[in-house]
Parts: sequence; C-alpha cells; structure tokens
Amino acid sequence: MTIRLGYQIPNFTYPDTPVERLFDTVIAQAREAEASGFDTVLVMDHFYQLPGIGTPDQPMLEAYTALAALATATETIQLSTLVTGNTYRNPPMLAKTVTTLDMVSHGRAILGIGAGWFEREHDDFGYEFGTFTDRFERLEEALNIIAPMLRGENPTFAGKWYKVENAMNNPRYRGQIPIMLGGSGRRRRSGWRPASPTT
Repeated sequence: MTIRLGYQIPNFTYPDTPVERLFDTVIAQAREAEASGFDTVLVMDHFYQLPGIGTPDQPMLEAYTALAALATATETIQLSTLVTGNTYRNPPMLAKTVTTLDMVSHGRAILGIGAGWFEREHDDFGYEFGTFTDRFERLEEALNIIAPMLRGENPTFAGKWYKVENAMNNPRYRGQIPIMLGGSGRRRRSGWRPASPTT
C-alpha cells in the first residue's frame, strides 16, 4: 500500500448546494480526484465539524457509510478515513466494517486508525473518553484484534479493554488490508508491531 497523493474531504459544507444534493458533490469530488491522478480519497471519522474548520452543527457524514457509497461511484482510487477514532467502534466490528468496504470496493480499502481525541464528540455521543493513556492502551489492544482479523486469522484476546473469542471475519477480498496509524501529540512506546511490512 502506498499513498502518494491523497485527497482529503475535511467537510461537507457546500454553500450553494442544497442538503439533499450534498452527497452528489462528494461523489463529484472523489471522481475528479481519481481522474486527476490522486490515489486515495480520505474522509474524516467525526460526528461534528472540527473546531478551526467550522461549527459543530455543520454537516458531517458518517465515514464508513460515505466511503462505501464512494466505492460504488469510483473505480481505482483507494478509500480510507484520516483516521478512524478507535474509541467509536468495537474492534471486531471495525475489522468487519473495513473488510466489507474492501469487498465493496474490490480491494481498495485502507484502515486509517488512531486513538481518538475529540472529547466533545465522546461526551455528546456517550463514548468513554478517558485519559490519553487509556485511549492509547485501547488502541494497542484493538490492533491486536483488528490486524489478525484483516489477515483472515481468528484471534482470541483478553485485555483490560477488549475481549474476543475466535473472532471470524469472512468474506474477505484480499489476504490482508493495509493499516495506517495516525496521531499527534506526545509519543508513547507501543508493544504492537505489524505482522509484515505491508500491514
């Protein structure tokens, strides 16, 4: 997996577009990016618009539903979030979601994932935010479940935050799906390592 030139769609606010035509504009952007030589389209995994870009009440589409729809409207461009907030989804469910996106797109999905940071979304939607250490530990545990599932393995894992038993993930389009870790802020050493250079 290589991202040479990614096109991020950071908002869905189009002043001259009525809301019922909003996704048509998103499709047009993705198709134009594909035609112009971009190799990846990325959307944000947020429920509200971010501070510094707009106001919380501005339109924000659910990331994986939008990516699945873009998969049917494009042909070659890779599809990913920049990046999935680990705290928003159960790890095996996220593995299943990304694998389904890979099926729908015929092998064009990338899992972009990070620890999560937007506290207001957590509070408003009822997701536990916790400390930075909590979120980082949860991400590390989640990767011990998600990465094997994306490779077609059936992990059994019991940690502080998550537990799975022989979790299966079928059908799959590819032998494995690339994982892109994203984040900012202070660094912390992690024991998690990808199984091969391509994950």
